[in-house]
Amino acid sequence: MKEKVIFLQKKTDLNLHRIMCFVGGFMGAYAILIRSDNLGSAQTSNMIYIVLQLLGRDLPSVLIRLGGLFLYFAAIELTVLLEKRTNISLKKYALLTEGICLFILGFLPLTIDPVLGLYPIFFMMSTQWCVFHGTAGYNSSTIFSTNNFKQFSLALGNYVSEKDEASHEKMLLFGNSLLFFHIGVAVSFFICRFFQVKASFLAIIPLAFALYLVFKEERLDEKFSELSAQTV
Repeated sequence: MKEKVIFLQKKTDLNLHRIMCFVGGFMGAYAILIRSDNLGSAQTSNMIYIVLQLLGRDLPSVLIRLGGLFLYFAAIELTVLLEKRTNISLKKYALLTEGICLFILGFLPLTIDPVLGLYPIFFMMSTQWCVFHGTAGYNSSTIFSTNNFKQFSLALGNYVSEKDEASHEKMLLFGNSLLFFHIGVAVSFFICRFFQVKASFLAIIPLAFALYLVFKEERLDEKFSELSAQTV
């Protein structure tokens, strides 16, 4: 019975990771398609633009981008504070936060500055990165793909060379992350084509499934604790 619960725990955690990768891909494509090729999942390009626009003396654009950087930073700090100072479920907090941000996004017109239009994405993707950052003992980002691709490639090379089970498992895990992320990208392409800005509303659907899995995880954890106590 205990082994069955462990199996279900691992399966639920993996499915939750897949859904969040899907959401990460969906929102990455949404930001690019709806907000003039600007990516809201990371800050590298945003910080580069801050320096370039500062040197170019484009102060209004610098201030807007600094606002986005602050939101990304604030989401990280808030997550750390909640983890250290409270007992709330960070996964539930993250999903609720993302749902609110998705709802706000649907009402931001296309006519506003594209970077301003990314503000909710900056906050929600930063939150997601802090809370949903891997599965099965591996750090695997659910909001961007570069390191996932690197780890998949390394694992593939090692497996081809050595045929070891650990590399095979790692290859499958990171391959899963890449697959579901880019399924999210593909779905976003079609949804954004038909719904434009309001495509963000439809991303709430996978979040609802993710919330269900979080509750399922909690029930399985309770069951595991009960079984562990019985065997002591």
